[in-house]
Amino acid sequence: MTNSPLKTHIIYAREDFDALVQLKKSLKLLENYGQIKIWYDGEIIIGQEPEKAIKLHLESADIILLLLSKDFLFEDVVEKELHEALARHEKGKSMVIPIILRPCLWELHPEIRKFKVLPENKKPIFSKHWFDSDEAFYEVSMGIYKTVRAARIKKIEEVIEPWTKAINALSMASKITQSDTNGVILKMESELKKLKQEVENEF
Repeated sequence: MTNSPLKTHIIYAREDFDALVQLKKSLKLLENYGQIKIWYDGEIIIGQEPEKAIKLHLESADIILLLLSKDFLFEDVVEKELHEALARHEKGKSMVIPIILRPCLWELHPEIRKFKVLPENKKPIFSKHWFDSDEAFYEVSMGIYKTVRAARIKKIEEVIEPWTKAINALSMASKITQSDTNGVILKMESELKKLKQEVENEF
């Protein structure tokens, strides 16, 4: 459904858990208003197999956030999750957003360096380049918000497109008149504009 929250999966190193908590707080309004649904491995419940739970949520994620630090680049477990995230991105199933937490050599990573990162100025959240970390997390959350809004509009377009193609196909087969076709298409375009406007005005 176009109004469903975008499933947002966070990949991080255990040493950066406190930063993950701060990020979740910064994105709380997006969750409260049904824009995103955040999941990370800390939400695995007793009785679940961690590896299977992570794989399950990763395979359904719309957005995958990478919390970059030297620990992120060091851990083998993180590397495995990262590999699966990159595979989903290549298939067009997930958007990957790297977030620079701390100074590290992320730009040397052959895959991560391809992505547009947050903060947009490429300055680590925890560094002297910011007045405080709150300022940096604000920049990051705004970047994620813009991505979410664009993604929701794209989902609406993907829902409408097959119907437009079907109507055009029927018209070519002379099942309905051209005037009827044009009227339906205009109606659909009008509804699409309304849906887009609703998304843009959600905040």
